[in-house]
Amino acid sequence: MSNPFAQHNQSQGPRFGNAYENDLPPMSSTGYNNAWEESNKTEYTAPMPEPIHTKDAPPLHHQQQSAYKFTGTPYANQEHHYTPVATHENAKPSVGPKPWNGETYQPPHQGLFWIRFILLWASVGHLGFAAGARPFSGQQVPFYSSGCFYYLFAVAALSILWSCFLVLHYFYRRVAKKSQINRPALFLIDFFMVAMWGVGVIVEVVMFRCTDGSKFCQFYDVSLFFGWVAFIGYIVALLFDIFTECCRKRR
Repeated sequence: MSNPFAQHNQSQGPRFGNAYENDLPPMSSTGYNNAWEESNKTEYTAPMPEPIHTKDAPPLHHQQQSAYKFTGTPYANQEHHYTPVATHENAKPSVGPKPWNGETYQPPHQGLFWIRFILLWASVGHLGFAAGARPFSGQQVPFYSSGCFYYLFAVAALSILWSCFLVLHYFYRRVAKKSQINRPALFLIDFFMVAMWGVGVIVEVVMFRCTDGSKFCQFYDVSLFFGWVAFIGYIVALLFDIFTECCRKRR
């Protein structure tokens, strides 16, 4: 094996010598052009293609182009462009749920629901027995005036409508998680119903008593009982409205 460090050592290694030699063989010419020298290639200018025109459309160089031709809506700045559509006044400015207004959901009171249900039952009972007294007994109203008797007909009908609304509203609040009815309006209507029922049943007890034991009097007395239940029930509902309003203000 030859010594690689010898001065007169014959190279038997690779073609370009070993890694310890300073004199490398000259690079052979490969025939490529140097990037810094002038190229021997000739550049020819390609002819411009002639524009193709149809019989219907005029040449492009005769049309005046606009940078804003197709901005906005399709076919903008054209004779057949889209006409602007006016925004509807009732259009919503945004979508999604309404922002929170600070109110918190409070479930309806179950005790008040039973009060309203009893009022509905009493109103239906009074109207049913009072309306069925004459057909069942076959007698006319035995009083000198039947105004108060029919007056309570109307009061019972209004009470049925109001009680039905409140009972249905109770279930609506349970399902939809809605807020309660306006307290002042609820208080005024309950106060009105207390006054209407109170005037009717008190006048009937004081001035129109039926004591002969006939079939008419039996139906009449039962209807009067339901009238008193409705009168007392509306007093309880009115007191409950006042109590809940006071508790709400303390919070």
